[in-house]
Formats: sequence, structure tokens, C-alpha cells
Amino acid sequence: MDDLDFLDTVLKADKYGWISKPKTKTKAVVSSLLDDFNEIKDFYREFKRIPQESGDMIEFKLAIKLEKIQSDSSQVNDLKEYDEFNLLAEHIEESNVEAEEINSLEDVLNSSFFNSISPTENSASNIFNIKNVTDPEVIKERKKAVEIGKTMACNNFHAFEPLFKNIQHELSKSTKLLGAISETELSVSEFNVGNFYLLKGMLLYIDHMSEIFRGTDRDDCRLVIIFENGTQSTMLLRSLTKRIREDAGAKRILNIDGSVFNAKRVRSKDELDFDQYVIKENKANGYIYIAKTMKPDLKHSYKHLYKIGLTKRDVSTRFKEAPKDPAFLMYEAEQIKIIPLHGLNLNSVEGAVHSLFGSCRLDIDVTGVDGKNHKPKEWFNVPIEAINDAVTLIEKQTIHLYRYDSDLQKLVKR
Repeated sequence: MDDLDFLDTVLKADKYGWISKPKTKTKAVVSSLLDDFNEIKDFYREFKRIPQESGDMIEFKLAIKLEKIQSDSSQVNDLKEYDEFNLLAEHIEESNVEAEEINSLEDVLNSSFFNSISPTENSASNIFNIKNVTDPEVIKERKKAVEIGKTMACNNFHAFEPLFKNIQHELSKSTKLLGAISETELSVSEFNVGNFYLLKGMLLYIDHMSEIFRGTDRDDCRLVIIFENGTQSTMLLRSLTKRIREDAGAKRILNIDGSVFNAKRVRSKDELDFDQYVIKENKANGYIYIAKTMKPDLKHSYKHLYKIGLTKRDVSTRFKEAPKDPAFLMYEAEQIKIIPLHGLNLNSVEGAVHSLFGSCRLDIDVTGVDGKNHKPKEWFNVPIEAINDAVTLIEKQTIHLYRYDSDLQKLVKR
């Protein structure tokens, strides 16, 4: 093999474009890349730091995406005009270095790329300097991260299998239709429990949607999705919509008249409540505080009326703001208890509390200083003993195994 043959072989094997010029990106690829970078910016905007691999599943995935972008100079160049937080600043400088000209075998052997994979320095060649091996502690954190949002076996698939078989039969008879999904139909409000979708050639069923919460800049919620192959996933809605965008063949299941088909099922009260799953994180995020209102009419009307609040801020500051805060019913409140959240996700804890005591939530409208009506969500007519039990179960991450019995006024196991 002569020099030119060898050079041709190297260039053909260069699938990542480290030596040769990469292929021009399509609009779809650039759009997907920008979507990923916008998610990373959303995270930075909210938490004032770049995502870390040691965080929860969502943060871990963002960290991997950022690392991948930073390692690709062409992607850095594509995104630098959108980099308002200078997340890629140090890499932009690297990407401006002129590409090495490769015309011969000698050029290849002397290139920075070849040197990076076959260093000549003695220090770099030391057999005790192990590279490209992931630290065991990092692996442990990654395993923790995928516990939320992963695909797993559906233990009660027997309850869903007839639904999938019926859909397949009706599609074959054209009594059910496959409908296209437009960009305007990918908002939170367009998805409902009981809807069917076709994604990557597989039917999926939305069995559960959590309460909507505010993501980094958009509304989001946690889903429980059942797939026709007998598996289930607890992915975020934004993750599902992204997969739908990436699949040109994604469809929704429609009735013969063009309306969206829905097969919402009746859930047993003893089924596990996915709203009550608490996500673990590697740091304390804030506090749970329990308050009792000093507002005379409500104080005397409800014996067990408590606010179960969550905050990242100083709790005493929150109580000072109570008289002007609709969340505190525009009145002073008595501080009953404060519990630090040790490594638990604030949104998931809030969702667990709201789901557990939802049937006992105070239904009231409060007029704020802005003259608008507000509906506080954190006041519950529940005995303090039940709240203390709930906090204990939240800390143990076993609250999803329990439900609140309003007749017994206590938590009972499902």
C-alpha cells in the first residue's frame, strides 16, 4: 500500500470528521441541535450554573449534550450566535484555529489528531496514566440518574393489552385513523390521559400525567407511558414531544370523524400514584414549611387548616411577606415546622404533597395587591399528625406507597 492509498483509507475511516471536512448539516439537524442547546441555556438561566453529570437524570443528559457540543468545533460555530451566557466561549477560541492541511502520509503522522491518539511524549505514554475509563463514582451517579425516566417492564400490562389489540384491529378495519401531528399540537394542553400515539412504528398509551409544573421556561409534566411491547416509561412530556418532532412518521390515533381517540381507564385507589414519586438529587434544594393562618374566619372554620409550603429561599423571609402574598391568603401566618430537603427535588416533593392531600385542598379565591383573583394551592384541611407522617415518607422516598384516607384522617398503605 503506497502513501496515497493509506491516506485514502484514513480519510474514509474518519467518520467523526476530525481530519476531513464534515458533511453539510441539514436544517433538521441544525434545528435539533439548537433545541438541545436551548434546553442547556434554560437550565443555566434557572440554576446559574452549567449542568453536571452528577445531577438527576435530566441534568445528567443536559451535561452529556453540552459536552458533546463543546467537543465538536463545527457545532460550536453553529451555536455561537445563540450563546448568550458564553457557555461555549473557551471552545469558540479553539474552533477558530485553522484546519490542518493533509496531503500526504507524513502530514497525517505529524497532525495534532494523530498525536492525540498516539502521543509521543513519555509522560503521556506512561502505562499508569489510565485514560478514557469512567470513574466508578460517576458510574454510580449515572445509574441513579436513569431510575427516573427509564423504560421498564409494565407489571400490570394485562390491563392494557386488550386496548392495544383493539386499536390494531380497528386500524386494520379503518374504524380508527392515523392522524398527522402538527407543531401547534405539541403543547402541554394538547396531551391527555387516555390518548394513543404511534412513535417509531410502536403504539404508546398515556396512562398518567402529573400536575403541570414550570420547567426552565415552559410548562412540563411527568408522564407514565405504556408501550405495546409490554414496557412503560416515566419520561417528561417535553421528552416525548421532542421524540415526536424527530420522527417524521409519528401519528396520533383518531376516531373515524377525525376527533382524537381517548380510552381513559378507571384507576383503582390501591394503584401506585406516580404523582407521589420523589426524585433524589445530590444536594439540598430547599425547605418544607408548615404554617397555620391567623385569619380569624378561616382559623375558626377549619380545625386542621395548614399550609404545606416549599421554598428555596429563607423561610423567615417568606413569612414576613405573608400579609401581601396571596399564597398566604393575604394574612399573617404562624410558623409550625420547618424541614430541610436533604437531596430531594423540590418539584417532585411538591407534586407528591399535592397528589397525596389533593382531595382536602382548600378551595378559595384570594384577591392580591394587584387586584386580581388568585387560587392558593398549598392549604390543606389535614391533621398535623398526617402531615408529619407524610414528611417522614417523603424523606424515605416511599410516599408513593401510601394514600390519605379522609375518613380515617390518616395515611394508609396502598
